[in-house]
Amino acid sequence: KEQLNRFRKYYERAFSGESFTEIEYSDFPDDFWSEISFYPTFNGDTVTGVACFSRDITRRKKAEKEITDYKNALDQSSIVSITDKEGIIKYVNDNFCIISGYSTVELLGHSHHILNSGYHSKAFMKDLWTTTANGKIWRGEFCNKAKDGTLYWVDTTIVPFLNDKGKPVQYIEITNDVTEKKLMAQEILE
Repeated sequence: KEQLNRFRKYYERAFSGESFTEIEYSDFPDDFWSEISFYPTFNGDTVTGVACFSRDITRRKKAEKEITDYKNALDQSSIVSITDKEGIIKYVNDNFCIISGYSTVELLGHSHHILNSGYHSKAFMKDLWTTTANGKIWRGEFCNKAKDGTLYWVDTTIVPFLNDKGKPVQYIEITNDVTEKKLMAQEILE
């Protein structure tokens, strides 16, 4: 009955002369998503009918849900940032802000240089950029500096997202805090 009332309103909108598209969901007998477009037909200025087209978007909606679930799992378990091909930060998750001490606003539009601890050599950084600029995944450990000056270590994977020509268009950096592990290893060596 609820769906019938929605469709009645859709046809009223279409018969008033409005073209539009709606997404509908039904769980009977199985999950089913459809994208329904309504187009009024006219004779002069008068609406004489409505053309209605529907397409099954169930696979797309399930894929979107799966991607959302993956993103949520990644955001809950790791420190994540996304940069453009120049290394300018376009996205950081909450974990990134917590460990770095910077707010999202302070990070967006800047490069990761804002976290530079001075620990790594130019050769180390050149290897990272050469690897990722060539479309390859880079893995390693970083010593970063938080906003308050505290040093922290992260185990990092940088994955380039490539265009059709195999050139990076953006990068996702997935890291995990390994500061405690590094400090314990250092204590054992001393």
